[in-house]
Amino acid sequence: MKTRLFTLNQGDVNAVETLLSANADPEESTKSGDTPLYLACRGNHLGVVHLLLGELGGFARVDHSNYAGATPLLAAAGCGHAECVKALLEAGASVDHADDEGWTALFAAVLQGHEEVAELLLEHGADVNQVHL
Repeated sequence: MKTRLFTLNQGDVNAVETLLSANADPEESTKSGDTPLYLACRGNHLGVVHLLLGELGGFARVDHSNYAGATPLLAAAGCGHAECVKALLEAGASVDHADDEGWTALFAAVLQGHEEVAELLLEHGADVNQVHL
């Protein structure tokens, strides 16, 4: 598993394609429940994100949450990765999902000062009142 996740953290699309074609599990998670899609979004590896979201058949669940309730969209939004956020939204990510602390992608983007991401989320219908703190 470490080799796969390390490869994803480096954003090597060719290596990920090879692993997936060898039946690597795209939903295999770390001890904290982070999936390859979550890690790719957090690391801003857009090519890997596109690959996992389905350009070759839809390998990953877009709204899978880790053990803290965080989804790939929340990770990408909190890190300010607008292109990853856009890809996730286009793949049908739930824009108003809240993690175990009540944070939504919009809340994370605003709190971290990622205006472009916040605007993207609002354009996709994010609810400005959807925070459960």
